[in-house]
Amino acid sequence: MASATHYGLKEADIFKYYTRKVGTKNIDDMLHYIWKFDTPRLKRPSSWKNELTADRLRIEGHCFYRKRKLTKALQMYNLSIMKAPHPVVRDRVSHEVEEVLPLPQENGGDRFRIPDLDPTKYGGKPDGGETRALSLGFVGRSAILFDLKLYKECLEDIDLAVEYGCPEEAYSTLQARKEHCIAALQTDQEKSFEGAPSSALSLDPEDEELPGEIADSYKRVEIPVLVERNPRIPSLSSALNVINIEGKGRSIVATRDIKPGEVIGVDRAYTFYIDDEEMVPTMCSTCLYKTLVPLPCPGCTQVVFCSKACRARGLAEDHWLECKIVTPMAQERARVMVGAYKMLKTLNHPQFCKITEELRNETASYSSPESLKGFSPRGTYSSSSYRSVHHLHHNLETHRSERLFSLCLAASRVARVIEQSGRYFVNALGEAVTPTKEDLVMLSRALVVNADKLYKNMFECGAWGKKAGCSGLFPTVSFFNHSCSPSVGYRHHGRSMVMYAQLPIKAGEEASIGYADGYYFAERQDRQKYLRGYGFDCKCRSCEEDWDGVPVAPLLRLKCLRCGEPAPDEEMVCPDCCEVSGRAKEEAETDMESLLELLLESPGSLVKGSAASKLEFVRLCSGIELLHGHMAAPCGAIWVLLAALESWF
Repeated sequence: MASATHYGLKEADIFKYYTRKVGTKNIDDMLHYIWKFDTPRLKRPSSWKNELTADRLRIEGHCFYRKRKLTKALQMYNLSIMKAPHPVVRDRVSHEVEEVLPLPQENGGDRFRIPDLDPTKYGGKPDGGETRALSLGFVGRSAILFDLKLYKECLEDIDLAVEYGCPEEAYSTLQARKEHCIAALQTDQEKSFEGAPSSALSLDPEDEELPGEIADSYKRVEIPVLVERNPRIPSLSSALNVINIEGKGRSIVATRDIKPGEVIGVDRAYTFYIDDEEMVPTMCSTCLYKTLVPLPCPGCTQVVFCSKACRARGLAEDHWLECKIVTPMAQERARVMVGAYKMLKTLNHPQFCKITEELRNETASYSSPESLKGFSPRGTYSSSSYRSVHHLHHNLETHRSERLFSLCLAASRVARVIEQSGRYFVNALGEAVTPTKEDLVMLSRALVVNADKLYKNMFECGAWGKKAGCSGLFPTVSFFNHSCSPSVGYRHHGRSMVMYAQLPIKAGEEASIGYADGYYFAERQDRQKYLRGYGFDCKCRSCEEDWDGVPVAPLLRLKCLRCGEPAPDEEMVCPDCCEVSGRAKEEAETDMESLLELLLESPGSLVKGSAASKLEFVRLCSGIELLHGHMAAPCGAIWVLLAALESWF
């Protein structure tokens, strides 16, 4: 049949025809109907590697440089380097690659081969084999870095400029620049990017970001280490376990008492997608940290790396799959579908069919409780295994037909681009083959399901700050259920997610996180409306008792020492309870004195990096424990301390 596009049909028109002829709310029916139309192949995007575009951006950067607007100049040079035709990359991965689906050897499991870094797999040689635009980009960027006194980064760009064959007339300038950098480093005059560039006064005062703010946004932090790992779930502490709770499904509970401030989990994103286009030129596609001097992907214009090590790992893992589709998909505004495709990791179609069949048969004969879905036959749960994401839940059955059909259309367009890439539909020798319509329907269905899993289970990731710009899938974090007054806080750093106890958790209690703003920041009806997008109505204590934000959350309200209900002002026992022992009252009064002293301190003294850091952290955690133990909920004061606690992670 002729393409729907040829007839000028819009998405709404196609859905109307589907409703009349088929009308079922079934993904397979929708996809089979869509693939009756000959989905048009996309042309080579105009935003691909292009020497003329690279030259234009470099000239703009040079104009900003001459005006001493170094921040803008650096942005333009980064874009020029991204757009410039790139030669073959011969990086090698220096780490052992994890298996995609760890299965016992006797069950036919094997290590899925990570593709070799063959020259033709990463865009091949640029048009005409020229690297002039790329080398000139590094020459110009090295000048900006030199003026910013970022000598180490400047030396790296000088080496890259020479490696890619800069013009002979630039050699003398680069040599002199290199000697100055080496001399500055030897005399300890380098200004590392951990602090503000020493050439701050040379930056244009009207730039939106000041040097100190730029430095903070590129800063990396040390990820906390789990002291005692759970042997079955390495991303969690041994203080937590997974069980099945009726009406909630898989849930996390404490196996012992947990105090505020304790690190209870460190998870790594299984996959991700950058949802803010402005972040693309500065976010490393492997570690998800911002980079001041990005290295471009040799095959596309939508991905950068912060180092050669990250580039080697990215090209061998996540980015190998998306390299040939990410540029056209950026034009289609289908980045979430790219993330859905990346959930397949390095699997090709024959491998995906085999694994899907194995897991389907395994699920059909599953005799273990629901809580063990996603665990290997050996009883372990790996966040890097395809098995873990295969068993994540989705909400496709709750979508309206129009929404479901729209997802199917988007998945079909992406499947066509994937077919054109020649990397997914291959034979046993890795050679591209022409897929059948059933193969395309199967891939489209996988994309629809994976996209909905991403929507339901995604969390912000990337560098911590005002604008993360990235969403990731953390399989272990997805075990945690929601509460509007959560006991667990989390904070992302690059591709890692750190989970910590922000309230005391007793042994046997469920540990919960917040999918949305807590009760102190949002009204109940707004919270409920947002959470229905996850497919459930929240029934946590905050919602059941209608805690409704700041107006109804007193700063401090004592709790009865006997029954735990709110007590009269300045009393520690409510009228319905008998008197408690004088010793209990005396201990509670001492606690209150310590707590009030903590609350009266300046908030700045509670933040990490202040004078008595470790001691203040201990006092902060003790204060949260006292508030939780002596103050009736909802309590406004506890959110002040929780905000300070978050800054420590």
